[in-house]
Amino acid sequence: MRPRRSAPALAAIITLGVVACEPHRNPSGGTTEATTRVDERGVLLLEGLGDLGPHIQAAMGTAAERAARAPYSPVGWPINRDDIVSFGRYQELQGEYGSWLGVGAPFWIGKLVFGALWTYADDDASGFYPNMEYIGHYPEKTKHEDWPDDMPAHLLDISQTEAGFLEIAGSVFKLRGGSLDNIDELKLIWTESRWLEGYTGEDEDADTCSDVDFPHREDEGGSA
Repeated sequence: MRPRRSAPALAAIITLGVVACEPHRNPSGGTTEATTRVDERGVLLLEGLGDLGPHIQAAMGTAAERAARAPYSPVGWPINRDDIVSFGRYQELQGEYGSWLGVGAPFWIGKLVFGALWTYADDDASGFYPNMEYIGHYPEKTKHEDWPDDMPAHLLDISQTEAGFLEIAGSVFKLRGGSLDNIDELKLIWTESRWLEGYTGEDEDADTCSDVDFPHREDEGGSA
C-alpha cells in the first residue's frame, strides 16, 4: 500500500506542476552528443542506468528492435514520424495502443513517459473526419491529479519513499497546459539517431516537459 503523502510533499508536487520547465541548452548551442552504452546487439548496458536499469534495458530492446519502429514509440507501433493517416486510422491507433492519463500510446523509459503527438494534416480541418499527421513520440506529462493511483509497475518501489515520489512527480505531472513552442527543441533532443544509439535522457539534463497542446485533445485518447 502506498504511504500517505504529507502536506509538504503534496505542496511540493503542486509546485513542480506550476513551475515552468526550462529546455536543456548547451553553451555552444545544439544538444550534447549521446554517450553510447550498448553491447554488440545494441542492448543497453546496465552500468549507469541506476535502479531502473533492468526496466530501461528491456524497454529499449536491441538496436534491431528499435530500428523497426518510430523513435520512442511502443513495441509494434506501425507508422513513422510525419506519416499522414485517415481519421479512422487515427482512432484505431488510439484504441489499440490506449493511453496513460491522457498520454496517447504511452512508452515508458524509466520515469519518462512518451506519448504520440498529432496535428491536423490539412489546412482546412473543419470537417468531421480530418486527416491526421503523426509528429512523433515525445516526452509528455499528465495533468490528472490522481496520477499516483495509476503508476506503472516499474515505478511502484521507488514511489514508496518521499524523495522517490517527488522525483516521479517532477517527471510525469504538470498542472497546466502549454503550447507548441518547444516542439522544435524536443525534435533536436529526441532524434532518430539517438534512439538507434540507445539514448534515454538519463545521463543529462534534457528537457522532459510536454508544453504541447493540440486541437480537441482527449483526456483518455491521446494528443490530437
